[in-house]
Amino acid sequence: MEACPAGALELVGKQMTVEEVLAVVRRDQPFYDTSGGGMTLSGGEPLAQYAFSGALLSAAKTEGMHTAIETTAFAPWERLAAWRPLLDLWLVDLKHTDDTRHRTLTGVPNTLILENIHRMTAEGWPIILRIPWVPTLNAEEAFCDGLEAFLADCATPPPVEFMPYHRLGIGKWSALGGSAVIDEAIPAATREEIEPWAARLRARGVSVKIG
Repeated sequence: MEACPAGALELVGKQMTVEEVLAVVRRDQPFYDTSGGGMTLSGGEPLAQYAFSGALLSAAKTEGMHTAIETTAFAPWERLAAWRPLLDLWLVDLKHTDDTRHRTLTGVPNTLILENIHRMTAEGWPIILRIPWVPTLNAEEAFCDGLEAFLADCATPPPVEFMPYHRLGIGKWSALGGSAVIDEAIPAATREEIEPWAARLRARGVSVKIG
């Protein structure tokens, strides 16, 4: 549906060219210059719009911008490697280390993701491993055991950032006239719940941050 006469539905967003996106990004260039920041592609999944995202990253690097990406790294290695010269930082999300649980939670296997992370660390890519921590879904000891073993097997364990689940989006779904895509009964995560797992990783020499 392109339009709703009653105005009950409204299209939010528009198609933009690479230059149009960069024009918006450039507005904050003075801030980037003083903070060391830059342009971060997030989503959704930037790899899902591979050609456009690649063109945007290439144009940003041509202008000397710092570039980063938030991604699952669920893609063939060749696609990731092609972007290696275009990115200063990779923020890679990992939902679970157990393949069966990962399939249940996301609908896809984690084998390719784990292989890519292994290869990134082996080749010294600038990567931060981010763990969305959601009570009753992946906030479980099996995940922590698997994560601990996985990081021990990495050539150089990447820094880890736990991202506690919050409930701020629940009200937005209602306001949009829909239902939340996650069970509304799931409680928010707390730093206190995550700290014991973070301590286990720090004891192994892993740099850990709780978001």
